[in-house]
Amino acid sequence: MIKKYSDNYENMTDAVADELVRVALQVDQQRHDLKVKYYGKVKDALGGITAARFLQVENQLLMLIDLQIASSLPVVR
Repeated sequence: MIKKYSDNYENMTDAVADELVRVALQVDQQRHDLKVKYYGKVKDALGGITAARFLQVENQLLMLIDLQIASSLPVVR
């Protein structure tokens, strides 16, 4: 996605922008589904408090990664 974004940045079209957003939303949904799945597994194995801690740390790490990526990409023109 990032490569396609950078390849099309100068001449972005509605179609490409729409495709990029749709793929990004799919990735977000897949990430959410994985967190739900593994939260349940951790909760079953280690209890609710540990599972909550796991999810908090996971969310914090993902936010840091997302921030690093977002800060290196310019906003669509």
